[in-house]
Amino acid sequence: MKKVAITELDPRLQKQIAGAEQQIKSNPQYSIEILSGIVSRNPGCVEVRRLLRRAQKAVHGTKKGLFEGLMGGLMAGKIAKAVERDPVAALQEAEQMLAKRPTDANANKQIAAAALALEIPELAAFAYEELTEIEPKNVQHFIDLANTWNNAGNYDRALEAADTGLKAFPADGNLQEAVRRASVNKTMKRGNWEEKGDFQSKLKDKEEAVRLEQSSRTVTDVGTALEQAAALAIKIQAQPDSLDLYRDIVRQFIAAGDLDSAIAWL
Repeated sequence: MKKVAITELDPRLQKQIAGAEQQIKSNPQYSIEILSGIVSRNPGCVEVRRLLRRAQKAVHGTKKGLFEGLMGGLMAGKIAKAVERDPVAALQEAEQMLAKRPTDANANKQIAAAALALEIPELAAFAYEELTEIEPKNVQHFIDLANTWNNAGNYDRALEAADTGLKAFPADGNLQEAVRRASVNKTMKRGNWEEKGDFQSKLKDKEEAVRLEQSSRTVTDVGTALEQAAALAIKIQAQPDSLDLYRDIVRQFIAAGDLDSAIAWL
């Protein structure tokens, strides 16, 4: 199964979706009827599922279950078995649960697990986003959200998720690691270091070229600074305890004017 954008759907469905979105505040039940039918026929359309959830919350509210947290451990095995048996059916089952209570944490966990099994990380991320709102004191939801975006290659969203989590759990090592990982991957991508080839030999050649060119002056060029940052990111992977490397990469990002990345490496 693949992710489907609204723009990829039949124009008639797009028109129905637009109409349903307009009715969410005034007639959410109508929106639910339209959107749930479209989701059932197009389970990979995450955008429509988001609209459906808004409509469901408008009807049922956002009240949480009283004993849901106590049942979480018992449900974990059941969810895993359901997803292993048939992830598509598990997705449909979870959606039926959410139709009755859109803040059902276990249903969202099942959505996430099924979506990952079906290789739709955007849908899994949506479920984890919901979980961070339903159970904001559970750090694992923020970790899962950040890791899902990291694995999907959306490093900006991964950084955003990890940063949100760190505001509530500033000392969590897993969230800090998610930030590091996203920053490294984002840096390597911006420095064109993701191409196939021998990273170590590429790094050696790049370092030599930069050393010869920059030996007599400070690096101020944005492009060069980002390339230097990419090289340092790879070094940090091999030497994660080197404070000098962290200081150097922060300097390069500051030189490039990328203060967000500089802060992420502090």
